[in-house]
Amino acid sequence: MIRRLILLACLGAALAAAFLVGFQRGRRNTGPRRIAITEPDIRRDDLQGRWYPTAPVAEAGDRELRRLQSVGYLGGYRAGPDTRGAATLDSTRCAPGLTLVCSGHAPVATLIDRDGRPVHTWEVPFRTVWPDSVPFPVHPEHREFLRRAEVLPNGDLIGLFEYVGIFRVDRAGRVLWRDASLQHHDLQLLPDGGILTLARRLVPPADLEAHLGAGTVPFRNLLVDDVLLMDASGHIRERIPLLEAIGASDFAPILQRIAHPDVFHANSVWRIETPSPDQADLFGPGDILVSLRNISTVVALDATTHRVKWAAAGPWHRQHQAVYLPDGDLLLFDNLGASRPLQAFDRSRVLRVDPLTGRIRWSFGGRPGEELFSAWLGSVQPLPGGNVLVTEAAGGRLLEVAPDGAVVWTYVNPHRAGDAGEFIAVLLAARRVPRSGLGFLATE
Repeated sequence: MIRRLILLACLGAALAAAFLVGFQRGRRNTGPRRIAITEPDIRRDDLQGRWYPTAPVAEAGDRELRRLQSVGYLGGYRAGPDTRGAATLDSTRCAPGLTLVCSGHAPVATLIDRDGRPVHTWEVPFRTVWPDSVPFPVHPEHREFLRRAEVLPNGDLIGLFEYVGIFRVDRAGRVLWRDASLQHHDLQLLPDGGILTLARRLVPPADLEAHLGAGTVPFRNLLVDDVLLMDASGHIRERIPLLEAIGASDFAPILQRIAHPDVFHANSVWRIETPSPDQADLFGPGDILVSLRNISTVVALDATTHRVKWAAAGPWHRQHQAVYLPDGDLLLFDNLGASRPLQAFDRSRVLRVDPLTGRIRWSFGGRPGEELFSAWLGSVQPLPGGNVLVTEAAGGRLLEVAPDGAVVWTYVNPHRAGDAGEFIAVLLAARRVPRSGLGFLATE
């Protein structure tokens, strides 16, 4: 009997080992294009920037393509659009203005009109901003595009190189100031000229174990995020560490959700200027919303204490760009929450949510006729009249969506790469800007 149990145990171990070996081979043997759904690394040695496939594994044979599809590695894939440029579907319902676009093909920001024609372009090579080395290693990809940008009325551009820093250039691209403090993902221009952004730093496990208990963190080092408040000259005025802001609050238990050395992966920051009167006991002027992707949570920092005063893990998953609306609702890009089952990773959606109840007041995507998918990146911008500008980042597409769900304007990134145009440049960010507020254009 004992010998039989030992034999069965050995057989079970052998089968488990064979499964793991086959699984790892399957993960490695994905053909000449690497298509990763949750943490993409779509790169080729002859391409610079950030790109996404427009067709599945172009040079793979039919047999290989069927094999990949059978094991689910393309389960979250949606072919990129064949069209290029802008299309106005209902001009009477489009919000006015120009659109500032950051594309993954190069470190440029471009103002485009409704027809997709460039009105002004800022070319900002990495070496122009940082001609000397920065005091930390930089991933090559993060030198090759702008993660976020905002334009000022005089034509100055404030931009962000991912995990490097923030800079300001004039309309001709001349550098006015720069700060390399590992800023990343997002920036918001404040009414007083200040800048709200995010920054990253490395900490030992003990910093997290101070809140969770000794021996509870299995990682050697952790990446955590801070909120930075900078002035108009690029100097850091205030730094709010998110780990401490959560750990010192009543919401400290959400730290137990951490399961990755990139603890939060904060990806958006938004200061609430005027809270809704109905939420006076919840939010105050100057409170700061932060989206924490890796724990699928949105938190609000108290403007005075800098502790988390509100947190929610709602009906969204790995979300981006949480924005506070004048009526008190939250607008965000829900990257994977529309996927059912979640493991399919095949749908995204835009949500408008009541932060008091968690009720979804409005959504777009995840339904027939509302095709939308970007497993990573993505953003939303509320527009005058109730429209929403949606950045479907991985698909290289912008959508202007009306309150009734109608798509009234689209833009598809024209930049392609690869032997047969099988890659589209990712759209990192887009923002609609009133033309009347851009006085510098009158002199061009």
